[in-house]
Amino acid sequence: MKLELLVLVLCFSFQTLVSRALECSSSKVAYTITVSQSGNANFTTIADALKFIPSGNNQWVKILLKPGTYKEKIEIQQDKGCIVLEGEDRNTTKITYDAHSNTFESVTFSVLMDNFVAKRVTFENSYNIIKKDTLPGVIPAVAYKSYGDKHAFYSCGFVGFQDTIWDDIGRHYFKSCYIEGAVDFIWGNGQSVYEDCEINVTGEGYITAHGRELANDTSGYVFRGCNVSGTGKVVLGRAYRSFARVIFIESKFDNVINPEGWFIWHQAGHEKDITYAEVNCKGPGANTSNRVPWEKKLDASQVEQYTTQAFVDHDGSDPSKVAYTITVSQSGDANFTTVTDALNYIPSGNDQWIKILLKPGTYKEKILINEKECIFLEGSDRSTTTITFDAHNSTMGSITFFVTVDNFLAKGITFKNSYNRALVANQEPVANPDPIPCVAFGSFGDKHAFYSCGFEGYQDTLWDQKGRHYFKSCYIEGAVDFIFGNGQSVYEQCALNVTGGGFITAQNRELANDPSGYVFRGCEVSGTGHGDLGRAYGSFSRVIFIDSKLSNVVDPGGWNIWRQHGHEIPVMLTPNDTPNDVTYAEVNCTGPGADTSKRVPWMKKLQGSDLQHYTTQAFIDQDGWIAKQPI
Repeated sequence: MKLELLVLVLCFSFQTLVSRALECSSSKVAYTITVSQSGNANFTTIADALKFIPSGNNQWVKILLKPGTYKEKIEIQQDKGCIVLEGEDRNTTKITYDAHSNTFESVTFSVLMDNFVAKRVTFENSYNIIKKDTLPGVIPAVAYKSYGDKHAFYSCGFVGFQDTIWDDIGRHYFKSCYIEGAVDFIWGNGQSVYEDCEINVTGEGYITAHGRELANDTSGYVFRGCNVSGTGKVVLGRAYRSFARVIFIESKFDNVINPEGWFIWHQAGHEKDITYAEVNCKGPGANTSNRVPWEKKLDASQVEQYTTQAFVDHDGSDPSKVAYTITVSQSGDANFTTVTDALNYIPSGNDQWIKILLKPGTYKEKILINEKECIFLEGSDRSTTTITFDAHNSTMGSITFFVTVDNFLAKGITFKNSYNRALVANQEPVANPDPIPCVAFGSFGDKHAFYSCGFEGYQDTLWDQKGRHYFKSCYIEGAVDFIFGNGQSVYEQCALNVTGGGFITAQNRELANDPSGYVFRGCEVSGTGHGDLGRAYGSFSRVIFIDSKLSNVVDPGGWNIWRQHGHEIPVMLTPNDTPNDVTYAEVNCTGPGADTSKRVPWMKKLQGSDLQHYTTQAFIDQDGWIAKQPI
């Protein structure tokens, strides 16, 4: 990778490359092209779909890939801007090739234009993966190359071994992506933010090799909230150029990180110029006591320069971005001291995203948001930022935090109803003698999303009632019906903690054509109690656990029909009839609680085609609202 990039830097300046941008005329997709290898689409190859887009295009065009492994080598030239490449799931939609003659020629998927978005697609260079055990040494083999401004990637995968991602020129944003490799597997001179990404180290080497050349060069790599794990041993980065800049913020490091953390490589003498830093990271690999002495120590004002908005999105005019931020701190060093006062400041009928940033603390407040949309409530961490109350006079009246409007977003906050919970000396939650419904959070609007949030209660913790909702990496605690209601929701990579005897869910779908239901994907169920995965609150109740880990807290029967007797009986009147009204299912789950041999006989057995209905995109995100939120 090394000599070739230097030639490019000499030939082109960053300013020249950015000035050639084909700006997109609208934020909406003008039309969609479909691709399927089976032939039931507009095209069977990505290359043919790209040829259909005219040169000079300046309106967003979506290429929708049906699941499959596309063995293609793609380069999108500068004259085609404004493309969205979207798959259904990165685990089922892959673009792969095995080129390896040199760094330039090896790239599986190369984007040289501005304004490119990819969602739920994996880009792979398979050469070193297949050959590494038989070759004398691995060689550069690039899966993806970003060589343009304003590139964004959501839930994508990047798989290789050496030089996996060539993150080179322009501003780039990676959200919830999976990146795999060993040697310089994120490299180049990009100005990029990696947020909530999984970085899988598969051999000995270096995660990054950043190529910043000058002190006034704006480039750098910022990793925020990422998880670094794997089977190899690496340093976080080696200095490809004399002003290399890589910063890890609030990330988790497994023991794959070598103690020194960073490597100067060919840039000895430039230690003072290089910006390598770690801020509030954790895990066994985050011990900095043996780091290189020239690692930077950033103060709070310096860290502010590396937020997503400040570092890569300073010109953001997208309506999905935050218009302004209100701060709340109980100590008084903010705009307001209560969440209530901050909400009162926002005008009724608001239609632009406003962030309420909560400083750490326990806010004892009872909140109702019923006239103000587009609110983003963000805490520093769910373990340090809690909104709690102990109301208990009725289910509706007990709700600690109640949102009845559309377009709500929360991150890094715990919502709690403390009435049924008592803290003993060891800080373990126990139930009061006679627990009653006490709701921590009520979600009664469309397009609600929660990232790394906590929901704590005992009975009826989370009233997931109305609209489409997305829960990612959340913690949910309770015992009796602690996720209940009629929401249409996906819970992804959440931890469900069962603290007593009861039922995890009580879903209230009433009609066959009701789109609601709860889908749990990649979740973990554990705790000190026991109970069923769900009981049928409505006669068409729908709950599905997919690829989840179930501990022995799950009772053998798994599910309870409750008051819906007669709706579980398999009846086939015509070939098109649903076998029974209640849809309870488990797919590819693991753990001691996943033994289905004693499950209720009416539990559904879902096939591959059935599961397509329960992906995040198909079930709740058909219009792409999740990616449009300012997270």
